[in-house]
Amino acid sequence: MSSTARAGARFPSASGCPQLWQSLAHRQSVTSANPPPCRCRVPASTRNPATTTMRPSLSPTVDSALRTTPMGRQLARFHRRRRHRTPNHRRPRPVWTCAMPGPRTAHWSLRCRRCERASFVDPLITRLRLGDLAPALLHDRRGTTVYRIADTALKITSGLMAGREGQILRLLGTEFYQGHGWEDADRDGRSWLRLRWLDGTTLWDALEGAHRGDESPASRDRMLALAADAAVQLAELHAAGWAHGDLQPDHVIYEGPPFSGQVTHLIDLACAQGPAEASAAVPFYVHRGGLAHTTAPEIAEAILASDEHVVVTQPADVWSLGASLWWSWTRTPPISYRDPAAGRAGQLADIAALRRTPMAVRPWPFPAFEDLVRACQAADPADRPTAKQLATTLV
Repeated sequence: MSSTARAGARFPSASGCPQLWQSLAHRQSVTSANPPPCRCRVPASTRNPATTTMRPSLSPTVDSALRTTPMGRQLARFHRRRRHRTPNHRRPRPVWTCAMPGPRTAHWSLRCRRCERASFVDPLITRLRLGDLAPALLHDRRGTTVYRIADTALKITSGLMAGREGQILRLLGTEFYQGHGWEDADRDGRSWLRLRWLDGTTLWDALEGAHRGDESPASRDRMLALAADAAVQLAELHAAGWAHGDLQPDHVIYEGPPFSGQVTHLIDLACAQGPAEASAAVPFYVHRGGLAHTTAPEIAEAILASDEHVVVTQPADVWSLGASLWWSWTRTPPISYRDPAAGRAGQLADIAALRRTPMAVRPWPFPAFEDLVRACQAADPADRPTAKQLATTLV
């Protein structure tokens, strides 16, 4: 009997969770005739991702089916071999999440996507006395895990980056910072960062209406106001002597109602670099750039030129702000890549060569906004306005 037939025979014909089934069928090549049950302990008709607090657990039937299929046996052997060899594999993980082939990277996960709740409580969450508040797993990728726990956001990284960001936020006196630390006293293991939950909208989402064709006067004013608020926050960061280093649409958060007490935040300062006297208190790491789509050409050149640490600059942040505004509005990166599948090295080469995306891809003409983007993305960093100049012009 084939592995498909063996796995399909073990799943009871019951009304199960289709999201869970899709994940299983994708990896196990089983038939979709008999989906496994989702044991979220919440009726499917009343289940709501925003309100569900129960954490799911896989049924013994699903667990047995996984272990009797070739991939299930391979995963079991892999974890038996690796957990005694690598400290990273001694930590509890979400049920049926495999780090193969690279360390600290979740390539394969089987959990209920309707509930989006972790299937275990990380011991670090328990140590921080947050385990009883039904932590909701929001992100688990490339060694970074993010939870929402009531009105708190908790970031856990496999290395020093969460702790580094926490130290920077503390030095800056950031309002939403609540604490940070390391799992081990020698700071060789995981680090964590605790923040107040920012119930707001990213720059990407804030420009969704404009991208879809809303060119009304109110929409135009809103776009310029969003750009001004982001420029003000970036100017304050620069005035303190810091450069962000990885500014992108998801790192600009607008909290509160528009035009009525809205507060703008810059988040994810793990890559930030500051003055020497402040940087001495911040753990050092070798910076090799942030997200490629918003990387300035001079930073791309520096990354390609050597394998050494790259120093971020404030003019590069201004480029990244302009790139984020353009990308959020058009849903098209500011650089036209010759081969989108060429990977990061190919993208950086096109950025360094300034292969600009034509302005014609914009959803509709808006000269004031287009001039703002052009100014931020001047080829020579000396020709770009400072964040303070942008804020003064737009406010």
